Amino acid sequence: ARAGYLLTKSEEPNSFENDSTGLVCKFELASPSALARFELCTGCATCAAVCPANALEMRFDEDGFKKPELEGSRCTNCSLCVQRCPSLNPRFNNKIEVATYALQAEDDVRSCSSSGGAFTLLARHILQSEVGGYVCGAFFNKDALRVEHAIVSSMDDIAPLRQSKYVQSDIEGILPKIRTILEEENRPVLFVGCP
Repeated sequence: ARAGYLLTKSEEPNSFENDSTGLVCKFELASPSALARFELCTGCATCAAVCPANALEMRFDEDGFKKPELEGSRCTNCSLCVQRCPSLNPRFNNKIEVATYALQAEDDVRSCSSSGGAFTLLARHILQSEVGGYVCGAFFNKDALRVEHAIVSSMDDIAPLRQSKYVQSDIEGILPKIRTILEEENRPVLFVGCP
């Protein structure tokens, strides 16, 4: 990719004879209006969370994934959304060497968990720490028939957050809540899951 540009869907018909996808992509200057067509968008909602004018709303696209949609009349073109997008601005500053990667929970925890119960052990560490933190994780909202993120502060509330969910999670509104906890309460937050 070229610096300052996004890979976006093109409205032009596909001219590749042997391409059955029907997709045509192009490079477009990075801007708030181009974010909705950004092919590498993960739906993390960072852009909507940082927009000071509330000009970006997360809406379902034609494939059922949440993507940002710009309300152009509210946009001030500050480009904070573009500057904060983790897909556009990846960070590769992992310099700490970890001593171990393995862990295993007790049998009763593993029986109702995925991945050896790692989530439960990490959640317990954060929730029962001296400062008392929070855990943000994905749960299946049966009424809305979708996966969403929630913030909990008690071990009694983590059961719905256990086990893997292999679909996009709706995290709209969660990032500002996490920011408040970190900045105003100065308490740790364990964020688990993908948007």
